[in-house]
Amino acid sequence: MENKILNQRQLDELVKLQKERMTTVDPATKRREQAKIFGQQVVKLKLATLPQVNECLRLQAQDPAGKTLGEVMVARGYLKPEDVRVIFRMGSGCYGVNGADTVSYDAAILSQAVGKPVRVWLSRQDEMAWENYGPAFVIDQRVALDASGTIVAWDYESWTLSLGGRPGYNAPGNVVTGYLAGFAPQGVMPRSPAPAPMNFDNGSNTAPSYVTGTVGTRSGGCGVVKSERAVTRTSESPFFTGPLRSPARLQNTFAHECFMDEIAASLKADPVEYRLRHLRDPRLRDVVTALQKIDDGSFGSCERCGEGIAEKRLEALPFARYCIDCQRVVEQEERTATG
Repeated sequence: MENKILNQRQLDELVKLQKERMTTVDPATKRREQAKIFGQQVVKLKLATLPQVNECLRLQAQDPAGKTLGEVMVARGYLKPEDVRVIFRMGSGCYGVNGADTVSYDAAILSQAVGKPVRVWLSRQDEMAWENYGPAFVIDQRVALDASGTIVAWDYESWTLSLGGRPGYNAPGNVVTGYLAGFAPQGVMPRSPAPAPMNFDNGSNTAPSYVTGTVGTRSGGCGVVKSERAVTRTSESPFFTGPLRSPARLQNTFAHECFMDEIAASLKADPVEYRLRHLRDPRLRDVVTALQKIDDGSFGSCERCGEGIAEKRLEALPFARYCIDCQRVVEQEERTATG
């Protein structure tokens, strides 16, 4: 789609087109369409004139830096940042998506309608009733075992769905308010075939902790299973979605650990020992061991002298194996052993 001077009817048609298409596989086209939708809202709210918007659309199309239409309009002096006053109040944080972004958009649009400052305040009940849905997951995993019951191959596939999310600086349609104002949410960008991985990125815990995470000659995983495959598929959701505290990590980790319990049970193996058999990362091994100690009542005791570990040390390092004095001895012994 080429940039051209638009009249109001054409802008309205673009809004309709954008809502029908929702997403596009062409990022440049998507950027241009989003800019025109933004321009329509600017005109509707009487923040700038249609000729000013058209001028900035042309300038944006020539800009190699990829600036948003809003940034171009600010640079031209048509939109004034000093007309916007943001007062920050410290509140409870969140992992995922809550109402913090939505109320800001609500207040901005409502204040333009009434010509006065507006405060939008959601109760906890409001937020729990109307916030984004946590995405559903289907996860299918298989492993291959050798004669000793050790995992030698791990295969993972998942299916989930997504729509919207955090709006950031250039995706107002990611929240419901922005969508109702005419902006499209970020959808799912098809990738077929998927590009070859360049490095091991396990930000969503897609790969289990028990694989080596080898890409090329580099291994970034915490485990010992060398033969591994992880494929995740994401479809566009009919509802706005948001992470359940930690994006996809809860679902993936729950599936991985349940599966490890099932494998250990089928082999009649101790589930903790079986996990440790497949982990090579020292810190993660210590965490698993500490959890076992909590279960058997020995947590907080030094493995070397048997005395209790100082509470402050446990607060700083809950998986500490030794008291501070024994830790110094162990470290000295390790330095002596390595010369």
